[in-house]
Amino acid sequence: MKSLLNILVVLALVFCLGAATLAQDDDGNMLAFEFTDEQIDASPYLQSVLSRLDETYDTSDFAKEGPYRIALAAQGTSNAWSALFDAHANWYVEHLGEDVVAELLYGDAQASADIQVPQVEDLLAQEPDALILVPMGAAALSAPVERAMMQGVPVVLCASAVETNNFVTEVGTNLWVVGASLAQYVSCS
Repeated sequence: MKSLLNILVVLALVFCLGAATLAQDDDGNMLAFEFTDEQIDASPYLQSVLSRLDETYDTSDFAKEGPYRIALAAQGTSNAWSALFDAHANWYVEHLGEDVVAELLYGDAQASADIQVPQVEDLLAQEPDALILVPMGAAALSAPVERAMMQGVPVVLCASAVETNNFVTEVGTNLWVVGASLAQYVSCS
């Protein structure tokens, strides 16, 4: 049976729908991107990712048999990206089937940390097997992430960071790399 972490990472990758901040080639080797100090200083998310490049997280404590109840604390449909994110999340859960994901618990933050914090608390009260979080505020969502991990709920961050290192993994897009790649493509077209 598929492991919970593999399912979570795949869900988060599919949900994020973007170029990975860091990627692997076909042989599993990390692809290196070079960043300027300006790029790193401008992106707390990039700082967060780069600080953990050589770290791994032992997820064996979270191992359990499916089907899983996954909590998704999303940005909500406040823009086209987040609307697509939500639609894709629902599609992928349906695609996996109820034998893999029995239920997708959902919170729409309406792009507000003030709304998202109590929503995450409510989602955690429903005892999900995992939490996928698109944090609307790095400081505001740090305590709920800590509580989730203490509760035994693995947290996968998507598209943004929090001010704690106590989560399982993070998945996102490096907008510097995407922007540079698109500029290069346009200039060569």
